[in-house]
Amino acid sequence: MHPREHFYSKEHLIHNLDSGSIFHILQSSVWKTLGQEITSAETNNDINADPDMKSIQLGENTCGVDAFADLKFDRTVKTVLDVGGGKYDYCHDYMKSRSVNLLVWDPYNRPKEHNIAIQYSVMNKKVDAATSMAVLNVIPEPEVRLAHICTLKESLAINEMAYFKVWPGEGGLKGSYKPTVNSYGYPGYQANAYADRFLLEVQLVFGLNNAKLHQSIPNLIVAIKNSNEPTSKVEIELIQKLSAKDSWHLKQKSWLSKNRSLLFKGVCVNYKENDKKSNRILCKL
Repeated sequence: MHPREHFYSKEHLIHNLDSGSIFHILQSSVWKTLGQEITSAETNNDINADPDMKSIQLGENTCGVDAFADLKFDRTVKTVLDVGGGKYDYCHDYMKSRSVNLLVWDPYNRPKEHNIAIQYSVMNKKVDAATSMAVLNVIPEPEVRLAHICTLKESLAINEMAYFKVWPGEGGLKGSYKPTVNSYGYPGYQANAYADRFLLEVQLVFGLNNAKLHQSIPNLIVAIKNSNEPTSKVEIELIQKLSAKDSWHLKQKSWLSKNRSLLFKGVCVNYKENDKKSNRILCKL
């Protein structure tokens, strides 16, 4: 079996995990990476200081300052934690121009001393909002994704919001729901999926009724923290059942049957923008 094909065949989802293990992750995984195999260190290369409004209008709104440009924070939001925010300070500087202090915690792209200082700062005083920009789509393991989501929840004060942007992929694999490794010349993992691929995982951490796909901003999941308690085992098992029936599995199977040969070519193919119709059901939080 081709190494990449072997990797795909081992993709595990939240309904494949033991509910007790999930409950343990939700209780004890904040500020941890849980042994992520493929990190984002090599693909963190966004160095644009100003938003590209043309790209944002086309739905490319998940990376660098572009990820923050279409988020309209309430006036009460003064401090935001960006989990997995990368090695550069362009987003921090951009948000400063909007009178928001953006803190970055990133175990792969920031020095250990920096991350420790940010962690203690947030533990001492919870933030007004938390963000995850094009991070979920670069983490292969569901356990690590859950730990990442838990860190956002832990950082928030009660009734504050978390924002998860998901990059849907590139070329012929965009929105295919088929992951790639070392695709398009970059040594990293990409899920190549829309935000609905990760919605139930966010709901697993924040609660089923506390996370939704945004109604008007593409590629965005919004969640609200209404409790410091982890999701109950009963609700975990319910969300696992919903995961097993999730429609994105059918989208993945349909795409694969039509485009299997694209997965192992290792090249980027031209893609006609048609994802607006297939994007996903939108809800408003």
